Amino acid sequence: MEEIYSTFLRNGKLFTRRLVITNKTHNMSNSRIYSIWKGMRARCSNPNRPGYKFYGGRGIHVCDDWNGKNGFENFHIWSMRHGYEETLTIDRINATKDYCPMNCQWISLSENVSKAVNGKHRPEYKFTAANKNENLIVTFYFVKKFEEIYGIDSRRIYECCSNKRSEYNSWKFHRKKLTRIERQETIPHGSTMEDEFPLEARRLCDNQSMI
Repeated sequence: MEEIYSTFLRNGKLFTRRLVITNKTHNMSNSRIYSIWKGMRARCSNPNRPGYKFYGGRGIHVCDDWNGKNGFENFHIWSMRHGYEETLTIDRINATKDYCPMNCQWISLSENVSKAVNGKHRPEYKFTAANKNENLIVTFYFVKKFEEIYGIDSRRIYECCSNKRSEYNSWKFHRKKLTRIERQETIPHGSTMEDEFPLEARRLCDNQSMI
């Protein structure tokens, strides 16, 4: 067990918090941070995963420190020291380089909106996800971004969208195919790569209906 004070920068402000870090990560296979770590490795190494062509297919890898025998433990400790929270998403500072401590940070969705990189990949669908337990509606264009943030396997999302499932883990999903004009309008000035494209989440009032 290790007690440290973690200092990190967020929204231009410096934060410090006290952390107690243990090396016991064996009970975390159902946690959000484990899903993020697992998804990060899969999209860089598994050609059968959706989005592989934008990661492993582009030569993006996960560093040895996060990918070896103690990969998750090392990733978890790094994350706790660098401001990880349940509402944040992993981000590569330089989108052309690997997942590694020197090139990664935890940022909010609002920060993600402002990030733009070179690229012309445009979405084909607009997805809507509704969680009845959380009274939450999420709009997104790329399934793997939702998978990364909320830990829902992309295969289950596609099953719900194709009516093979009615819902999964309290989530219902709907997708709408975009017209050519709509596809042009989805990418803001500066054009954004798929792995940087933001989600929009909002909570419903009591009198609003889910999808």
